[in-house]
Amino acid sequence: MVTRLALLTLGTLASLGSLARPAAADSCDPTRVMVVLDKSSSMQTGVIGDQTKWQIAVNGLDAVLGAYDAKAEFGLMTFPHAAACAPGALDVTPATTTAARHVILITDGWQWCSPYDPATRYDGVDSVGRLQTAGVTTWVVGFGADVDAAALNQMAVVAGTARPNCNPSNTDPAAPNQCYFQVDNAADLVAALNTIAGVIAADEICDGIDNDCDGLIDEDLVRDCSNTCGAGTESCVAGEWKGCNAPVSAPETCDGNDNDCDGTIDNGDVCGAPETEPTGAAQAGCGCSSGPLDAGGAGSILALGLAVTLATRRRRR
Repeated sequence: MVTRLALLTLGTLASLGSLARPAAADSCDPTRVMVVLDKSSSMQTGVIGDQTKWQIAVNGLDAVLGAYDAKAEFGLMTFPHAAACAPGALDVTPATTTAARHVILITDGWQWCSPYDPATRYDGVDSVGRLQTAGVTTWVVGFGADVDAAALNQMAVVAGTARPNCNPSNTDPAAPNQCYFQVDNAADLVAALNTIAGVIAADEICDGIDNDCDGLIDEDLVRDCSNTCGAGTESCVAGEWKGCNAPVSAPETCDGNDNDCDGTIDNGDVCGAPETEPTGAAQAGCGCSSGPLDAGGAGSILALGLAVTLATRRRRR
């Protein structure tokens, strides 16, 4: 009988002092990553081609981690450790003991222990959430056709590492558009690990630390931002996102626009001088029914002017 204890392993990770939220530092501080690897019986005896899933995982990690060892520091935890329902254990510690900021979880099965309690199925989602709150980002890799796609999809969503245009409601590992990385062979696994490692190790992150060791901190970091008035961008300053330049709310004016961004155009008490609002806010009540007047409104004013002109001519006669 096979056990799946990603939950307990992640809970152990969350309690490690080395996974506390990183403090700002002026020195070069490369990203630290903890690989959490399923070592259950199905990984060690399950075969794809002529290799066990365990050997495929080890070879894939060797290849990818070797390519990125100059840009990041990696540690390793395996689970379960000792007894079948025991939590994982720390096998390889990163070179330094300061904060790890990423976890790569690789598993080929369910959260399961005998006797099985269905209420524990999604406990791993809560563990990932606790890691996220602590400043640790989890990347989820499901290996093979027997993974619990429903739980892994939710883990990826909570972790903030869901893949673009994914379907969080997927329950079948064979379905397209998983939020986690679904891998079914050695090539898939290497590709997924390369993608994850590339994101983790390639660039600065907004944390007040020189992640890429180029002597600069949080340089050139810009991201999209938005508010009720529209979209813009903001920049990272000293580990914090600041300066969103999205449009800001303004008092409503009679101009056919939603100036105060409340979803309604020219609403409320709108007053303005005739020279700045030639289309005619209703000054008596300080209201604006339709913003700039359309052709019908202009025609009404012209008709009024014509009537005044004719009346004047009659009086002169």
